[in-house]
Amino acid sequence: MVGASLVGVGLTGGIATGKSTVSKAFREAGAVIVDADVVAREVVMPGRGAYKGIVRCFGTGVLNEDDATINRAKLGAIIFNDPAQRKKLNSATHKYIIWEMFKQLVYQRLVCRKRLVVFDAPLLFETKLLEHFCYPTIVVACSEKTELARLMNRDNMKQGDAEKRIKSQMSLKVKVAKADLVIQNDGSLDDLLIRTRETLERTAYLGVSLQEKRERILRIYHESKEVFNLKEVEKLGSKAGVVLQTVKDVNQALVDDALVDCDKIGSGNYFWSFPSKLSQSRKRKLSELEQRRQTVQEKLAKVKQKVEEQTSLRSESDERVQKLRRLEEQKAKVKELRTKVQHLAENDPAILEELERKVRMAKEGSDRWTDNVYTLKSWVVKKRGVEGKEVDKWLGIKDDFDYVE
Repeated sequence: MVGASLVGVGLTGGIATGKSTVSKAFREAGAVIVDADVVAREVVMPGRGAYKGIVRCFGTGVLNEDDATINRAKLGAIIFNDPAQRKKLNSATHKYIIWEMFKQLVYQRLVCRKRLVVFDAPLLFETKLLEHFCYPTIVVACSEKTELARLMNRDNMKQGDAEKRIKSQMSLKVKVAKADLVIQNDGSLDDLLIRTRETLERTAYLGVSLQEKRERILRIYHESKEVFNLKEVEKLGSKAGVVLQTVKDVNQALVDDALVDCDKIGSGNYFWSFPSKLSQSRKRKLSELEQRRQTVQEKLAKVKQKVEEQTSLRSESDERVQKLRRLEEQKAKVKELRTKVQHLAENDPAILEELERKVRMAKEGSDRWTDNVYTLKSWVVKKRGVEGKEVDKWLGIKDDFDYVE
């Protein structure tokens, strides 16, 4: 695994296990998604390196006649039941896909300063290289029976064809064994979204807001309708995804806000809350807001009255008309002077100094990108034991590639 600044979260799974749904949930939570399928379509466009590799391996018969783009259906028919042909395709395309995804990772992490970048990659483990840029790796999994049923239903496939399709991929059990985290998806959509949220929290990329913590603790009381001591609340709160060390403070805040009742029985405090308690609290809050609204309306009415009184005192005298005319003349002069200042600003030393600063920043940014390329090249050479020239060819590094002078 490379440096932390060049690491993304790896997301993969089996066919029809629900990976796309999880990816969408990650995106909605603020993650930047680098979709391997989207990148794969981009790198096979005419003129790109992967396009040339496919034509070299499979000939022009896999091209569309009208625009010479790759005919995915023709290519799919060739590789579907032929592992050797599939290996040829992977060899021709994977290096370009991985390189493009890595560039997007560098851009999002180092330039855009995005904290959560997710590689959505069906073949995350099969490429053997992409996973080195990922931590944690997350697999969306389900039972074999569920996977088969979903695939048959989704793609309207016969059982035999669906089984062949599943067997053509890396075993889901193997992926689960390789993964850092697993999202099990054998239940409903709501269950999957809950597990996805929990997984996001476990990666420490997405924290739980204070409001969410309050709602989770309240949900414990309202759903159980039981009375708990503090240790029981802490235990249940921790299971609900609230950090153990914060449960006590959140619970006390709910007591202070009259959303949870507390009474000392014997030597300990006991807590409880019913849904009606929340309803009463909301009614009180609504009443307070209504009182505030009335107060604001009264103040607004008084202000409007004063404005009307002051307006009525003004008369359209000759003196007022002359002053307004002079005001408009002064505004016109100010506008003219601002135009002149704008022209003169082009030679302002401060402006030129700012331009020089931006040029320096651009050069520093270019040098950082160059460092990243050399770092990646060095890592691949050491990790894979290949010649530097081979890496240059693989990454598309030209002979004149160097730092900006």
